[in-house]
Amino acid sequence: MSGVVSRSGAIYFTDPTFGRTREDLGIVRDQELDFQGLFRVTAGGELELLDAEYNQPNGLCFSPAEDVLYVNDCRDHLIVRYDVGADGTRRTTRYDIDLFKCIFCGFCEEACPVDAIVETRLHEYHMENRGENIMSKDKLLGIGERYEAMIAADRAADARYR
Repeated sequence: MSGVVSRSGAIYFTDPTFGRTREDLGIVRDQELDFQGLFRVTAGGELELLDAEYNQPNGLCFSPAEDVLYVNDCRDHLIVRYDVGADGTRRTTRYDIDLFKCIFCGFCEEACPVDAIVETRLHEYHMENRGENIMSKDKLLGIGERYEAMIAADRAADARYR
């Protein structure tokens, strides 16, 4: 486990499996969770799971202003960067939308504080391969570029209702 304490008193930590899998690194024992993650204990003592999408997280640090948190994922040879809000919460760094779960209600668009999510009239999708239903940030940006004029016209048409 590695961790850092913020000026606010919150503790951020990871839970790699090092020391659980090999006798030369620690005591071999079962893993309690079925994932490795990034956690935060608030100054008030609440435990929060911030991200469960790691393979072997170990090592984290803040930027000097504590507005960015860096987490090392050893197995993937990756350093993940999180923007941290003034209240200590992290901002989303992953943009995956599962179209099989979307009901096109528009709530995500209404809740987004920076107009980063825009619902369009595109409601018909055809997928032939597993995983094509997951819209990544790159796929979403591609749709935005392809249909930019239509999106702008639609947003202008219903601007008085916003």
